[in-house]
Amino acid sequence: HRRPARISLLEQRGQAGHQCVHAWLLHLQGKYAESEKRYQRAAEVNPRSLEARLGLMLPQMALYRWNDAIQSGRKVLADSPWNYTAHVRIMISEEALSRWEELAKHAAEVSARYPADATLLVYWARAEAALKRTRKARELYAQVLERVPGHIEAGNYLKNNPS
Repeated sequence: HRRPARISLLEQRGQAGHQCVHAWLLHLQGKYAESEKRYQRAAEVNPRSLEARLGLMLPQMALYRWNDAIQSGRKVLADSPWNYTAHVRIMISEEALSRWEELAKHAAEVSARYPADATLLVYWARAEAALKRTRKARELYAQVLERVPGHIEAGNYLKNNPS
């Protein structure tokens, strides 16, 4: 009994899943270049895998390759425009690159889709604070405290930047 030359879709998904697990374990061990290769392999095996493409961002970020992480995130967003994880990882990268205007605009746009989310408001507030738009940053950090009472960063900003 010969095995078919083509891999079945189920086998393909299984292989991609195995690659993702292996990539994650390599990432946890600090083997970022190897992890990145495994995530790339998983994405090749199953090009529809958002998990593989999101995972690819992790070693890129760990290696401070922020622009690569942004590009990888944008590829996820091409298929899944409001994927929360991709947006947050792009925001982390925008912050690392001090792209404050981009981060403010991006966080505001995504926050409109996830209005109860405090994390997005924190990124937006950080961008506004970095841009010296203290009034807007105070407003956003106040909203963070409404969602997460006792949020340390928001509380400290409001305490240190009175109106």
